[in-house]
Amino acid sequence: MWSRAVLFAVAAVIVTAPQAQACKLMTVFGGPVSFEPMKDPGQVTVRNDGMSGGEQFGTLRGTLMASREGILVISRDGSRVGIIDPRSGHLSDEGEDDCSRNIYLRSATPAAGIVINGDSPIGTYKGKLPK
Repeated sequence: MWSRAVLFAVAAVIVTAPQAQACKLMTVFGGPVSFEPMKDPGQVTVRNDGMSGGEQFGTLRGTLMASREGILVISRDGSRVGIIDPRSGHLSDEGEDDCSRNIYLRSATPAAGIVINGDSPIGTYKGKLPK
């Protein structure tokens, strides 16, 4: 009887423990996305390009904006979550996530590519980065 009570208490703690916050860069780049040009040539919107993850096709994921530092990654809530080095394609996160040690954008064609974490593909993109 006592072991069931302990097991139930442990299960309750596991279920009610706060989940680790997902990598903010992955909310923008995880899965298939498309880059759509805006009126300003230095900006593109990032939209969901598939039906994965429960999001509808075309759902806004974020914005990419060219700057002197590189290409800024801005989430859909307007916060700056990372930066892309345009030469290497490396994504660096901003803040406490530290999830971008091995995340890169790799071009397959001039207007499409793969988002890679280490050796594993985690997403695809269509469109061109802002300049």
